[in-house]
Amino acid sequence: MDEVKTVLSESDIFIIVITQSSLNSLFVQEELTEAIKLKERGQIKAIYPILLDNPNNIDLASKIIKFFRSLPVSYTNSTSDSLYILT
Repeated sequence: MDEVKTVLSESDIFIIVITQSSLNSLFVQEELTEAIKLKERGQIKAIYPILLDNPNNIDLASKIIKFFRSLPVSYTNSTSDSLYILT
């Protein structure tokens, strides 16, 4: 995780790929938590979650909503329905 923290601290943006597996991954959750901390300190300008699984999957959609609601940040919808920018 130290290497990930180093790379994140040198980044301007963080892109998280959302899949059924990534929502359940502790490693992905740790990465996102670190990215959020850096975003709050102004070191990362934006966090871009990208949905790769079927957006019509109701089970996945409800997990994604719960996942993002649990984060200590707000988000805005972009021009695409599947891209949200954490602000």
